[in-house]
Amino acid sequence: MAETVHFSTQEMMLNPQRLKRPSLNPPMNPIKKRSRSEEEPEATQTQSPPPAPQAELQLVVATSAIDFEDFTLAGATTFGPFIVNKDKLFKVLGHKFGIEEITFNPPFLFVRSGETPPPVEERPFSIAGCVAVWLGPKDVMPEVHPGTLGEMDDRENFAEVDEELSKELVPGQMPDPHVLFDAIRGPFPDAIAVTMIYDTIVVEFEEVDAAVWLERCLSLPMAFKNLDFGLQYSNGPLANTECKCLTKPLPLPQNLDALVADDTDYVKDKGYFCPGTMLGSTEGSTITSGIEVQKGNETRVLAALHAWDDESRKNNDLGGAGDFVVLQGKTRVGYLDQRIDDTNMALIKVDDDVKFRNQFLDIDCVPQKLVRSTNISFKDTFYIDSFVTGRQHLRGAGVRAYRTGVRGRDIIKGNGTTEGGPPPDTYVVVGQGVFATNAPEILHRPVIRAGICGSVIVRNLSGAQKVLDKGEICGVMHWADLAKYESDSKLYCFADVMDPLIDAGWECVVDSIRA
Repeated sequence: MAETVHFSTQEMMLNPQRLKRPSLNPPMNPIKKRSRSEEEPEATQTQSPPPAPQAELQLVVATSAIDFEDFTLAGATTFGPFIVNKDKLFKVLGHKFGIEEITFNPPFLFVRSGETPPPVEERPFSIAGCVAVWLGPKDVMPEVHPGTLGEMDDRENFAEVDEELSKELVPGQMPDPHVLFDAIRGPFPDAIAVTMIYDTIVVEFEEVDAAVWLERCLSLPMAFKNLDFGLQYSNGPLANTECKCLTKPLPLPQNLDALVADDTDYVKDKGYFCPGTMLGSTEGSTITSGIEVQKGNETRVLAALHAWDDESRKNNDLGGAGDFVVLQGKTRVGYLDQRIDDTNMALIKVDDDVKFRNQFLDIDCVPQKLVRSTNISFKDTFYIDSFVTGRQHLRGAGVRAYRTGVRGRDIIKGNGTTEGGPPPDTYVVVGQGVFATNAPEILHRPVIRAGICGSVIVRNLSGAQKVLDKGEICGVMHWADLAKYESDSKLYCFADVMDPLIDAGWECVVDSIRA
């Protein structure tokens, strides 16, 4: 019986709204249907692969999917489903893309071709429900879990989590960040942050020198006693929460200057700005505009606070019309009015003479609802819309919980508290979403990485159900990426969750145009 395979774009097309198309935006060129001689290679040897199942090939782009009707690897926590269905995967992928090796490491499916991988515009984002990572014949397989294993193998000394809290931590389900942090600090009271990536928990400690760290790993348990999660450790913060690339730029690729970003002044050219456009501070830092939210009669636009870090070091008081000025292109559009708790999220009060349209440029929906982190699944897929990348695809991968002091300065970076802040022994737990990607361009270039900050994350699929038209906003892209593990930084990115914004009483402004 032939397998049914669906090549699809999940009914997702570009809107012709951007006035300048970013270089990193996935092309939308249809794949020409090949002739029968191209579709069916001659069987010259008995071990040649059997003919691939017939399938109607639609538009295949970097954000498309290959799904099988009779199985999926989405949410699988064991290798059983992969082992049972690997022959079907090889039959389709070997014939269509020349794939010679497939490695399943949830939530990724690493596919290696015998030659150079197909062009980006011909690579599906997901295969059988997993994020597809495309490798050439000599590419090194990246590590999915970036931590270090503990070496204490005595089961009596394995880490034990509070029984009640352990019930809240289930593989395949997003936990409340506070629960995750409190649960893991039981056996690890000196943890500065905790990251759950799929079926593994990484405990983060203050950074020490390499020799001290190696000695410490000898006394760290290699497993949990009462949790069905892998256990790893990080010497220092896993995520680069202070965005070192803004203060210590890395050498840029030679072709970076040729990359195009959408730096259009939409207010000047179209009379309004909207989510996904370029915003900046008077000091020259740039971010991506967020969405418009409301509380009662007040309306504000989401922004990433760190773009105004230089000014905040001199002046901590938001709310003055002459301070923390926000530019769109070269046009002033407002100022930072307030901050959401200890997060990187700030709110822009738009000037009275400026219009904001709460509609995306590259995503075919309007923001309608803010979604809590506990209502996000590992099976969900998402889009972001940024002036440096256009539309890009993400997959839910986990959650990170860390503690902060005054003004959200991350205690894990050694900033501590200041006069008037919380007592030294108190802290606020902040949650971040962890998202998987197969587009290294998003994270690998410092300028691109910084510019994505502020982009909102829109849910496209919830499990197998398409929900894009619901306009569900699930996070705001954070500048953080994996700081310590360069080979892994291509696979994950971080975002502030919507919980603090929801708790503060804010909700989406639906399809509005400011007067």
